[in-house]
Amino acid sequence: MTDANPWLFVTRPISGAMLALSVASVVLALWQHRRQYRRGGAPAEASDTDF
Repeated sequence: MTDANPWLFVTRPISGAMLALSVASVVLALWQHRRQYRRGGAPAEASDTDF
């Protein structure tokens, strides 16, 4: 299907965009977690009794 070149995933537009979006998603999640931790509160957990 493809050759052994790993840069193929970066040089193709669609796969590069998907790779960039996945990296951005991980970075955003880590940033939000760190921001919440710095504010001194634990992340709010949803429970079944909260309506």
